[in-house]
Amino acid sequence: LSDRHSATVRELLGVVYASQGDYKAAIKSLTEAAARNPADASIASNLSNCLREAGQIDEAVATGRKAVALNPGLAAAQNNLGNALNARGDLDGAVTAYRQTLLIQPDFLEANNNLGLVLQAMGDLEGGIENYRRALRINPAFAEAHKNLGEALDEKGDLDLAEACYQELVDMHPGHAALHNTLGIILQEKHDMDGAVRHYEKALAINPELLEARNNLGAVLYAKEDYAAAIDNCRKVLELNPAFAAAHENLGAIYSTLGQYEDAIRSNDLADSLQSRAESLLCLYALGRYDEFDRRVAGHLERDRLNIHIAAACAFVASQTGRENLHPFCPRPLEFVNV
Repeated sequence: LSDRHSATVRELLGVVYASQGDYKAAIKSLTEAAARNPADASIASNLSNCLREAGQIDEAVATGRKAVALNPGLAAAQNNLGNALNARGDLDGAVTAYRQTLLIQPDFLEANNNLGLVLQAMGDLEGGIENYRRALRINPAFAEAHKNLGEALDEKGDLDLAEACYQELVDMHPGHAALHNTLGIILQEKHDMDGAVRHYEKALAINPELLEARNNLGAVLYAKEDYAAAIDNCRKVLELNPAFAAAHENLGAIYSTLGQYEDAIRSNDLADSLQSRAESLLCLYALGRYDEFDRRVAGHLERDRLNIHIAAACAFVASQTGRENLHPFCPRPLEFVNV
């Protein structure tokens, strides 16, 4: 075989390895291909992509730049360079590369979606939404763009459109448990608790070990005041993952509502979140254990110095009991100002 033909064979082999997730073997084959045909932009671009997937980000960027230099009009090379720059955290560089990709090939599906993701990450939510919609105009069945559009619309607060977007995804992939879970979250945000329950239960019928859906179901059942079922679902989560903090936090809230303050304290302490530590303090207040309340506040004052939940709990208890507030709220107001 000539060097060029040998390079083509090795490139195809590298692409096959990459499709199987064997990036070490893919990089070896593509490196050999590049050595035999160093002027081939496609080989360099594929190598850049595999280097990125393998976590060799600087090498991926350098190889991606080489691919673009070899053939500036190769859309795939521009897109892969954008992916490498994005992985390195150079979002401005990634945007430039993706836009160059779309100048060359406006219907490049992944580049439209990738540009949307980077713009959204940079705070340009409308730009992200616009690019996801462009991707979907090219291919209405592109699931990743549907998912990203739904998340962006949810972030924007446009819950009706987010629901419609995820409903389309669920209709396309009815057996995808995580999609049912996400649609349930959006319905829960819309206070459609029955709809949320329906989709969480569908998610669990597909995958009984999807802990996020089980925990979310527990939270919705708590909101519907079905406390026994809510507790049961949270406990099932903890049977599978005793360290699942959100389930402990949900149990703490349920027990507190039921007046089972000792159980609530135990669950909140296991959750150990900003909110749950404040809830434990309020349970101590409800039990009249004011000295223990003060000891907890004093013992964790440095850790929770900026915990506004605990600051609020301390202010409330001080106002109700006349005891000293050991956690004066915001002694240095400028610490709460983001410049």
